[in-house]
Amino acid sequence: MRTFLLSTIHRDHFAAQSASTGFDQFLDHPYIEIWDKRTKILEILQKHELNADETLFIGDMQHDIETARHGGIFPALC
Repeated sequence: MRTFLLSTIHRDHFAAQSASTGFDQFLDHPYIEIWDKRTKILEILQKHELNADETLFIGDMQHDIETARHGGIFPALC
């Protein structure tokens, strides 16, 4: 299973948190400092040749649901 992070987190904060938790080792590619996720989701799907029907977008905010729908991906809230 491939995993991607699509987040608004600041680059320095991501680096610090990853250094202390090791979270980044579970990611194939982190997309950080992304302010409008809807503009990035289609690019990510295309670049990594992801099938929207086989992709799950997990988020915790309303804009995450909107991003998933924009990309034709099934949204899941956590």
